[in-house]
Amino acid sequence: MEKGGRAFQEISTNLLVWYERAKRPLPWRKTKDPYKIWISEIMLQQTQVDTVLPYYERWLKSFPGVRRLAAAPLARVLKLWEGLGYYARARNLHKTAKIVTRKFHGKFPAQAAELRKLPGIGRYTAGALASIAFNQPEPILDGNVKRVLSRLFALKEAVDTQAGEKRLWEISRQLVSGAKGSYGDFNQALMELGALVCLPENPRCSACPVKTLCKAHRLKRETEFPVKLRNQKTEELKTVALVAWKNGRVLLEKQPLQSRWGGLWMFPQWILAHGKPPAEFLRKKAGGELGLQVENLRPRFSIEHGFTKYRVHLEVYEGSAVRGGGSDFNPQGKNGTAPFYSWVNPSRLARLPLPAPHQKIARQIQAHA
Repeated sequence: MEKGGRAFQEISTNLLVWYERAKRPLPWRKTKDPYKIWISEIMLQQTQVDTVLPYYERWLKSFPGVRRLAAAPLARVLKLWEGLGYYARARNLHKTAKIVTRKFHGKFPAQAAELRKLPGIGRYTAGALASIAFNQPEPILDGNVKRVLSRLFALKEAVDTQAGEKRLWEISRQLVSGAKGSYGDFNQALMELGALVCLPENPRCSACPVKTLCKAHRLKRETEFPVKLRNQKTEELKTVALVAWKNGRVLLEKQPLQSRWGGLWMFPQWILAHGKPPAEFLRKKAGGELGLQVENLRPRFSIEHGFTKYRVHLEVYEGSAVRGGGSDFNPQGKNGTAPFYSWVNPSRLARLPLPAPHQKIARQIQAHA
């Protein structure tokens, strides 16, 4: 270890002792199977444990191993992921499963450098998987760990800068190297401390196993860390969706794989032009982009949802397509790079993977079909 090694060693030791006593009995902690650990790590990105638990159990029932996941249709994978958001993660799970099955004969590589070559596995996930599944002395750095380390060392560097992140990775590496063969447990202890004790607001310092070593605690400035340069503002976005009926069926568009909701089905949706009446706007979009003439347009309901830095207000309109649109069509003629459109019986909606706001639209349609 580098300068200050004794303090690093004491932090590592105290955290390991605490973790053995305080850790939650989560299902992915009862296995060393890299596949199951990988699934949990991807699901837990930007998602609460309580939300992940039922998804994790359902996933392993359908795809108990990497070969089963690799062989599954992407639509089935996306359907099981439905509701977790960030669908690129599910698509990358599917891609990686195919690579591991084909290139590595169903066995994950143990080294973080090799893991990072796989789709959807960045530095953090590679470190977590290498340390937890293969007991490699690899560091980790997620949101909880950034907060813990920033407070422990009262870091002046902003965590959302290149210099700040580099310093945090250095500290994480020094700490895990002091875990003496318990590298996976130590990394999980860091994450658990951030989840249960070192909270963003009102940290439970009295229960912290390393409070006597925490510089922010000694200074009584815990909530001043981590330091951040940028405070991301939420932008308001107004959108409109069209529920178009034709011969008892509704129009859905399948998103191209490279888009945000790639591989999922949606009702046609657009960002509403400023100052435009929604019904008039929808008629022009349906005619100009889809070649549909839609009549009897009427507002049905609205949905509020969010993603990344946006707060979205979605207005849902319903109408009848009286002209245009075959059974399956792609008006832009670029199959695979542009949405593919199909008329779908409402009874099939529950079997298709849809983004969360469009699931709500589907439920409303089915309830009144």
